[in-house]
Amino acid sequence: MLISEIPSAIYAGQVVEGSAPRSSKRHNHYDRRLAMDWSTSVPSALLSRHLSIVYFMVVDGEIMKIGQTSGNGGIRACLGFYTGAGFGDDGLPRFVINGLWREALAAGSRVDVYFIYMEPIPVEVPGLFGTTSMEVPVSAKGMEQNCLEQFHAIEGRFPAWNFQESGTPCPQHLFEAHSSYRLIRAKDRA
Repeated sequence: MLISEIPSAIYAGQVVEGSAPRSSKRHNHYDRRLAMDWSTSVPSALLSRHLSIVYFMVVDGEIMKIGQTSGNGGIRACLGFYTGAGFGDDGLPRFVINGLWREALAAGSRVDVYFIYMEPIPVEVPGLFGTTSMEVPVSAKGMEQNCLEQFHAIEGRFPAWNFQESGTPCPQHLFEAHSSYRLIRAKDRA
């Protein structure tokens, strides 16, 4: 499915090679981090707001992954975990996506990220001494599930990089690279 078919998607920015070398006493998997070239048409404050967000990772216009976040720091913080993978104690999913982005970039493809969001909603939140009216983001999991189900209904499959949902393993070479990377970093700690 092409991102152009999603009228509500907002362009967040493009994934690019970072410019500064990353130096650390501990082992890094790559010489340079990836970075986001953020869209100037989206207010910076919106990119950092605590919202319910579903993001779309797109390669050459095709949706490759649908994910969600409702954490502090908004989409900017969420994507920072992906762009920084290979330089910290990353879990397999972020490490794999970073590797897939790098492979797409090396092949000359364009890698973009789009998103949709839901504003926080007013609720009565129980506390120690009664309830307090607050505006809180709801979990974006339901939004993600809805997007994945709609994608599947149209395409007859999940996006290629939604490995867990499709019940397929991630690429073996990236799985092995992650395992090796984690072992080397564990030895660095000793």
